[in-house]
Amino acid sequence: MPDNVVVLDERDLARTYNTPAYEDPYTAVMDYEAVMRYASEHPNKGSSAISTALEIPRGRIRP
Repeated sequence: MPDNVVVLDERDLARTYNTPAYEDPYTAVMDYEAVMRYASEHPNKGSSAISTALEIPRGRIRP
């Protein structure tokens, strides 16, 4: 690997995204992963139930 190659991990990559909804954009990644995991384990739950269960504002959960 050349000396001038920069390798980013997922936290560094997420932090290149500017979002006003999160102080740290990596939190958005963690929320997304939590929502996807919960939704796969509870396929009959809607976005409101997922929001309540994970204590994430419903507006941050895609239906």
